[in-house]
Amino acid sequence: MPTQVQRTAAARRRLIAATRELVAAQGVGNTSVAAIGERAGMSRGAVNFHFGSKDDLLVAVSREATNDWAEGVAGSGELQFDDTGALIDTLLQAWLGELHSDPERVRIVVMLMFEALGPSPHLHEHFVTLGNQIQTQVGEYIRTQQAAGKLESDVTPDGFATLFVGVLTGIAVIHLLDPDTERLDQAIAEARTTLRGRLGV
Repeated sequence: MPTQVQRTAAARRRLIAATRELVAAQGVGNTSVAAIGERAGMSRGAVNFHFGSKDDLLVAVSREATNDWAEGVAGSGELQFDDTGALIDTLLQAWLGELHSDPERVRIVVMLMFEALGPSPHLHEHFVTLGNQIQTQVGEYIRTQQAAGKLESDVTPDGFATLFVGVLTGIAVIHLLDPDTERLDQAIAEARTTLRGRLGV
């Protein structure tokens, strides 16, 4: 027989899955906590009981969707790459490559990212923290490479890191709005050439 901890974890997983399905189908604004509970086969109050609020549930959905990517590329600690070109290639593939392998996961993250611009304080805080984490790590990596004489000193680490995240996000949004595999591959190739060129790698 499952323990209480196991039952709680299973209930949370069902609510997260139900939220992803509903948000993907009808958007965040049209997805109520009652509808989420019903889709998960639970009571109307299940969302508040297990997560505290819809906002906190959306944070959990985003964390699940970005977990593998964040742990593999933007986890805690310094980025470890043999050279800056490998850093660029890995980050491009980790995020934009998902548009080939699992576009719905990227779509959910982007939808929640835009939702974070509205009155969703915890979701906003989550994406600010995630974005700052990635930008800080990329910036620190560039500083380390500059200190070792491997990159030109005219590159502004924080500015480049913000540009990098902006390129990743922008390409994803454009593709999700108007999917075109050939154009996506071309955009990724152009981004790789442009970013590498700026760093001289």
